[in-house]
Amino acid sequence: MAAHPVARILVSLAVIQGSLFLSGVLVVRAVGVEARGELALISGVVGIASQMGLLGLPAALVYFIASRRVPALAMISRVAPGLALRITVCAVISVGALLALDRFSQPLSAPVGESIMVLLGITVLMLGFTLLAGLQGEERHLSLTIIQALPLVVYAGLVVLLVMIDRASIVTLLLANVTGWILVPMTAIPVLRRGGPRPGRTVLPTTAEVRRFGARAWVAAAGPTDMLGIDQVLIGATVGHSQLGLYVIGWAFETGTVLPGVALATFLGPRVAAAEPGERIRLARRWLIRGLLIAALVCLLVELALAPLLVLAFGEEARAAIGPARILLVAGVFLGLRRALAAVLQALGRPSWATAAETVSFVVMVTGMLGLGSVAGIGGCAVAMALAGLVGVLVQVGMLRRLSVRLRQTRPAPDHAEES
Repeated sequence: MAAHPVARILVSLAVIQGSLFLSGVLVVRAVGVEARGELALISGVVGIASQMGLLGLPAALVYFIASRRVPALAMISRVAPGLALRITVCAVISVGALLALDRFSQPLSAPVGESIMVLLGITVLMLGFTLLAGLQGEERHLSLTIIQALPLVVYAGLVVLLVMIDRASIVTLLLANVTGWILVPMTAIPVLRRGGPRPGRTVLPTTAEVRRFGARAWVAAAGPTDMLGIDQVLIGATVGHSQLGLYVIGWAFETGTVLPGVALATFLGPRVAAAEPGERIRLARRWLIRGLLIAALVCLLVELALAPLLVLAFGEEARAAIGPARILLVAGVFLGLRRALAAVLQALGRPSWATAAETVSFVVMVTGMLGLGSVAGIGGCAVAMALAGLVGVLVQVGMLRRLSVRLRQTRPAPDHAEES
């Protein structure tokens, strides 16, 4: 059981969660809640720009590498020129947006240093996400579990060092994060080179096919509802850094309940795409039910220990985050399941369906943040996130049922029919 890909992915994500929790505790202790909020704001800008700039490229790579059984490096080499252009454009625009935030909204403590970190961060993140997609598409689950954990494990270690030598600041902490992500290409490329050609079809899709699939999948793949930090940018820009710091503390516990869904998304995407057409939905349904049960159990266990653990870890200053953290724990169950369902829809050749569902979820999140947030503060923001996850899951389940009925009534079209 421990050798199963899902188990390995869960272990990797648990290591990531532990690293995030450790680094989060130390950062709050070292620089305070307000500076932690500013750090979250900068990280949100980098995350948003990276995923927006990729335009669904990782999702397209996973799909074509798995369904056509082509070598990952061959696919990545084909899209490399376009990727380099995207990185350059995103980095320049992001620095401009950051400086605009500094001038017209929430002033930054070190705008020049933070701008440099944004440039570096976007570069290594976009390259890293692309290479991790190559590992996922080839179902290199053991290598994927190790390499995807490296950035945050290294970051946590560097945070410990910075705190010990009393050099923790927003810029040095951002540099520590960038340093961890530099290890992804350094380790992933040699692993992919050792793979050699895989059996099956070796006809590479055209760059136009990849772009079309990515364009239809990019909203769902980027996961703007919770993966890009847009919620944190909204809170930081409207409510303030201090309230954002409390929200981020609560978010540190949410990641525990989202882990089963993330693990399933990583496993089910390439597995469903590579399965026989008649088995795909049954395979997905079986694993989705398991993932939901595991996430619900984790939610219950963490809820029981949350209040004393949060205060012990983050101090009395963070006690106000207990209520939002409880709500975010429940939100994580739905948000994680939503990611797994999106991966299934993409693997079934319906990336635009996944994007439509994610768009609905995102609209609910933004509307709730602005509406409930203005009335009930970060507690209202947490409720908005839970509603966004629940609505997204309901929409996706309806889509999956509709597709199941359609496939029973007619012979399914080729997997890439929608994209072509």
